[in-house]
Amino acid sequence: MNGIFHKTTVLSLLATGLFLGAAGCRGPVEERKVVVQNKGIHATVSAWEKRGGVWREVFRTEDGFVGQKGIVPAEEKREGDGATPAGEYVMRRAFGMVDDPETSLDYTRIEMDDMWVDDPNSKYYNQYVKASSGVKRDWSTAEELVPLGNIYKYAIVVEYNTDPVVKGKGSAIFLNNSRGFPTAGDIGVPEKYIKRFFKFVRPGDKIVIEKGD
Repeated sequence: MNGIFHKTTVLSLLATGLFLGAAGCRGPVEERKVVVQNKGIHATVSAWEKRGGVWREVFRTEDGFVGQKGIVPAEEKREGDGATPAGEYVMRRAFGMVDDPETSLDYTRIEMDDMWVDDPNSKYYNQYVKASSGVKRDWSTAEELVPLGNIYKYAIVVEYNTDPVVKGKGSAIFLNNSRGFPTAGDIGVPEKYIKRFFKFVRPGDKIVIEKGD
């Protein structure tokens, strides 16, 4: 394990239970988490599960990326700042461009008219919308999801600033396919790992985003 990541993650998980290495233990899964820790724009992203009160790492990638401005405290996050918000957030939903992504998350197969609104002045700010559904367009900017290509082939919604939505506090934070360079605020991982996260995460699981050294 990367030394910095290992130290911080173990301290975090010890706060809620014991830690055990890859050998793990048997028994039903009591809790799952995804942990993100950066070193600048680079990130280690790992999957953890707790069995019998003991946490173990299931898998990880050290080839992740966060926002081009790194990770910032959530209270400092602003729309368009290029940063990833620190904190602990729920994951319930996912979307993408494949028909059968093998996930238990609430999944939406996106199409050409699907958008994620990033205009703070819109009543649909930080929401998914389908333009052809009769929604009255009141936004000046939005991410058109399909035209952005492979980045949204697989994407898990990080429920940051979604309930309630605070205008200007940032939008469209996802765990998604990496393009091999820093993001606008998402957490990007290689496709073989985002596919594993799709299978691993259950509705209500948490993602913990930690600022590294």
